Amino acid sequence: ARGIVTVTRELDYEVTQAYQLTVNATDQDKTRPLSTLANLAIIITDVQDMDPIFINLPYSTNIYEHSPPGTTVRVITAVDQDKGRPRGIGYTIVSGNTNSIFALDYISGALTLNGLLDRENPLYSHGFILTVKVVDKDENPEGLRSGQKTASKAKSLLPKRNTVRKGKAISYNREAKIPESLIFCITPPGHWPGTANDQQRAKEESTVSP
Repeated sequence: ARGIVTVTRELDYEVTQAYQLTVNATDQDKTRPLSTLANLAIIITDVQDMDPIFINLPYSTNIYEHSPPGTTVRVITAVDQDKGRPRGIGYTIVSGNTNSIFALDYISGALTLNGLLDRENPLYSHGFILTVKVVDKDENPEGLRSGQKTASKAKSLLPKRNTVRKGKAISYNREAKIPESLIFCITPPGHWPGTANDQQRAKEESTVSP
């Protein structure tokens, strides 16, 4: 006869990675049944079921007009929550990339300047919202999970002395039921954030003649 071990409820690697069972085997003798014990170790294998998440939130960034192309604005960072075999992360901007002034590196998450900013340009003076998507990369030959086969750089804009103030981050993956996004909002002139010293300094800078 064989004893078959079956699963009675869903297993979650992020909760329990291994189980140690004690199995009791007893013969069918009606007069004097004998038994023995054995240990059974069950190791749980992690599967791709957790969304990547952004870290170091909220994101807040300043950038000055006429900064040279290639200037790093900030680095966006996300991690895979699957602990057993964490995958690499890919980054793209999916909206808000007006005029392609900024580039987001797909591999490193570095947001860099890709052109010249002029704060007097009305396109730049009211602030922008960037939506960033991250995807955890699988180990298939394309390097990405199915449904995510492209890896392009996206760009966006930030004006001089306006400050990125609020962000919410969440992530995407193929199994995700609800799309999640990382949002930046730039505070327009006259609504300076930060401490009293920061506010005074920002106001003084905004009145300096070019």
